[in-house]
Amino acid sequence: MTCSSVKAEAVKKTGLLNENLPGYGIDLHYSYRLWKDFPDGLYFSPDITVRMHKLKSIGRALDDFTDYGRRNVPIILEEFPQLAPYMGVDFVKAPGQNVSVRSVMGNTFINRPAMALARGLYQLLPFPLSNKFVRYLMAASIVTGYRSSFKDDD
Repeated sequence: MTCSSVKAEAVKKTGLLNENLPGYGIDLHYSYRLWKDFPDGLYFSPDITVRMHKLKSIGRALDDFTDYGRRNVPIILEEFPQLAPYMGVDFVKAPGQNVSVRSVMGNTFINRPAMALARGLYQLLPFPLSNKFVRYLMAASIVTGYRSSFKDDD
């Protein structure tokens, strides 16, 4: 689990990671399960410093988010449908769902041209302005992957 530590007693209660989740996002699923078991027991410490030794390129990270949206998000939503708005997938009209304002927004703002524009702006703008585009690209990659999961079923 990226940059986390968990007490053994919490692991005993929550169980192990879900090995049915392929690839990226296993830690997010586990964190939610931990939070459900210990809603008042998770803490953030701004005093801890974490150093990442193997940083990914933005392209590799976005590929991982797309894969997460395609492979893991459908599995997670089966178990925890209440997480949909936190994953951005409420911007997708899933099969059998009605069109919503958010799904129309998703079709309008989460598409290849918008993502290409965001990538260009990310590269042009200095930090911290570029962060807004990174956040958009991360969410858009998850949504794009989730959309493609419906095509896989066809």
